[in-house]
Amino acid sequence: MIQIQIDFAEGFRYTSKLRSRIIDIATEQTKHRLREQIRDEGIDGDGKALRGYSTHPIWIPASAAGREGQKPITYPSTRSRTKNKVNPNTGGAVTVRRHGIQQTEKGKSVFYRGGYKAYRPEVGLPSARFTLSNKGTLWRRWAHGRNGKVGVIGWNDKRNYDAAQAAVGKGRPKMFDLSAANEAKVTGDIGAYVAEQVAASMAIGKRRIR
Repeated sequence: MIQIQIDFAEGFRYTSKLRSRIIDIATEQTKHRLREQIRDEGIDGDGKALRGYSTHPIWIPASAAGREGQKPITYPSTRSRTKNKVNPNTGGAVTVRRHGIQQTEKGKSVFYRGGYKAYRPEVGLPSARFTLSNKGTLWRRWAHGRNGKVGVIGWNDKRNYDAAQAAVGKGRPKMFDLSAANEAKVTGDIGAYVAEQVAASMAIGKRRIR
């Protein structure tokens, strides 16, 4: 959960309604800018590209791998059987390994030499750069609100929250920090709203003077 707190400068008369609206705008615009920054720009709070997908070789259960006939056949083995080995993906003992597909006590699994990055295209997912999606539900449920004087951004379901936390924990510690450029955009949005309200107040004052 991300919290947005605004420190209001002294010397300007903020009504309670204006303060609340400014907090709402700051929270909503931060939510939008973060989504664009992560999903579309693929950068973190320092303006650097988010760390990509792992290229460490892995085994994926066959049921989750690419369509039959498109599974990667890359494992460099000339032996049809391997004894006393353990599948690092499932923990089951290997009984058969042939052409990159191995049979274990827990079923078949497929070897991806290029790691998770190589696996993603097999199931129709992009891999050129990191994308946070959690099967498409994460950004649809990315919400904002207000708790008293504090704006809040996040998810109301644990699955998406855990997916985001896991992505941060895999070498992306500043993923949910606004970049300087996007922070400036949020500040500009707030400033534009305040200027609009000041102008409106001045116009009302002029009408009263007349």
